[in-house]
Amino acid sequence: MTPSTRERLALELGRRLIDGIVTHDWSGIQDCFEPDARLRAVVPQENPFRDRVGGQEAADQIRRWFGDADVTELVSSSVEPVGDRVLSRWATAYTSPTASTSTSRTAGTSSSSRPTSLPAIGASPT
Repeated sequence: MTPSTRERLALELGRRLIDGIVTHDWSGIQDCFEPDARLRAVVPQENPFRDRVGGQEAADQIRRWFGDADVTELVSSSVEPVGDRVLSRWATAYTSPTASTSTSRTAGTSSSSRPTSLPAIGASPT
């Protein structure tokens, strides 16, 4: 695979991940991860650290964050190469049965066809 092909696939992956979150496509999100992928996240809660291994656990964690939303609206997003990684950023607004919330996330992945590591940083509930 040429570097430009690898980068193109990694950029498409970032877009698929964001689209999966907005459309609540949990199996599509799981497919974005290698079987041994690691999701690490810091969120503003009493127990702020999340460390999940594998596509299923990563998708399950993302589902816990967004799954109860009646509507998830993509406010903004970007996916761009940064060195040998791809940086995906997105902001969403969603309404659940119990609250209206907005969040921002940033995820950095390796430039492979699927990430082996996805650190998701920066949740901002409002």
